[in-house]
Amino acid sequence: MALFLFGPIRLLYLVLIFLALDVLFMAGGGTAVGAHLGGALFGFLYAKAEQRGLDLAGWARIFFQPRRVRRGRQPVTAETGRMLRRVGAWMEQRRSAASEGRSSSAEERSLEEEVDRILDKISAHGYDSLTEEEKRILYEASRR
Repeated sequence: MALFLFGPIRLLYLVLIFLALDVLFMAGGGTAVGAHLGGALFGFLYAKAEQRGLDLAGWARIFFQPRRVRRGRQPVTAETGRMLRRVGAWMEQRRSAASEGRSSSAEERSLEEEVDRILDKISAHGYDSLTEEEKRILYEASRR
C-alpha cells in the first residue's frame, strides 16, 4: 500500500503499527484493548480462511445482495417473456421462409419491420416503454 509521506509499505506492517498505537492509547482502558485485539485477531483469521478458499460469509449474501440498477429497462415478466419468445419464433419462421425462396407479401414484410423496430425499442428502453398500439402489434404478431 502506498502512503503519501512514507511511500510503499506492506499492509501487514501498517496493521501492526495501528495495533501498537491502539495498545498504547488504550493501555489504561483494560477491556477495550482486549476487544480491539480480539477484533484484529478475528480479521486476521478471516483473511487467512478466505485465502484458503473457505467462504465464511456465504450465508450473509442472501441478506446483502446488490441491487441491480437498470436504466430505462424493466424486468421481463413471465407473460412478456412468453410473448417475446413467440414473436421471436414467428420472425425466425419468416426469415427461414424468405431464405428458402418463398416470397412474402408487402404487408408481412412491413409487419416484420415494425416488429423489429418494437423489439429494438424493448432492448433499449424496456417493455414498459411501449405504447398500447405497439403492445397490440406484438401480441398480434405472436399469434401468427
